[in-house]
Amino acid sequence: MEHDLLRDLMEKIENADRLDPELEEAVLDGMNAAFPAKAVWAAHQPSPLEATDEVLRLVDTVLPNWSISLTGLANEADGRWTCTLRETGVLDNDEMIGIGNGPSISLAIIAATLKIAILRDNG
Repeated sequence: MEHDLLRDLMEKIENADRLDPELEEAVLDGMNAAFPAKAVWAAHQPSPLEATDEVLRLVDTVLPNWSISLTGLANEADGRWTCTLRETGVLDNDEMIGIGNGPSISLAIIAATLKIAILRDNG
């Protein structure tokens, strides 16, 4: 998938208050296009991107053995989360580090995963 489309998806995720069905479908399509050798989700699963456990399963599927770091304030009114994905948890010079932000943990993880897809597309 073209990295401009992935970047647009990432920006929509980072600016979303929640994940509506149309955006969710676009993200799933984008993930499947960005990681074509991986089966991201079966079509029968309802709202997979709403649950943090399912989003973590996504990362495990498309980026196995990558480190996931989360920071943020658990504030129901306007919480902001940052997710950092990196290939290793030890080195500071990883070639690809995905950083994403969102109002929920799952959206921050999705944004970071899209960032990795963009970096791979540019590489």
